[in-house]
Amino acid sequence: VALANSPAIDPLAWFANAPSATERWFWEAPAQGISWVGLGVAGIINVQGPNRFREAAQESQRFFDALIVDAPAGAPPPRLAAGFSFEDHPRPGHWAQLGTGRLVLPATQVLRNPNGTWLTNIGTPPEPPATHTAPEAMKSVDANAADWASPAARRHYRHLVQRALESIADGELTKAVP
Repeated sequence: VALANSPAIDPLAWFANAPSATERWFWEAPAQGISWVGLGVAGIINVQGPNRFREAAQESQRFFDALIVDAPAGAPPPRLAAGFSFEDHPRPGHWAQLGTGRLVLPATQVLRNPNGTWLTNIGTPPEPPATHTAPEAMKSVDANAADWASPAARRHYRHLVQRALESIADGELTKAVP
């Protein structure tokens, strides 16, 4: 459904107004004029192992093939929210509950692009529309590590990066993200 001009046309407003217990995702590409929010869960795909990306592609295609779409011409298709671990096997700890790959088909989706704003609902009544605008974005600031990190802290960070590179070269790690 195309949305008219109101706070409901801002995907970030939907994100900000959703109940805190609701699973939600937000993605934006400002240069392209695109933003998207997904709320709730209509379906989940969990994948693991070295073939998890191929399995994710196959399973997501099955998801979309099974959807019965009732939408006006030009309406964008629903999207999946996805996340993958760097390792192909589960790790213990804080992120363990997410596994090695998870794709979620959000039950309510709002996509804004240069052609308008669309509400997509999958299987259940949609979340209540956003009634308040999104909070103002924080202004970006020029950041220089020298302004907030001591020379010792910067040396320590460089040392950690060097150790990560050595561990990758030795095959102990496959990727490190600072």
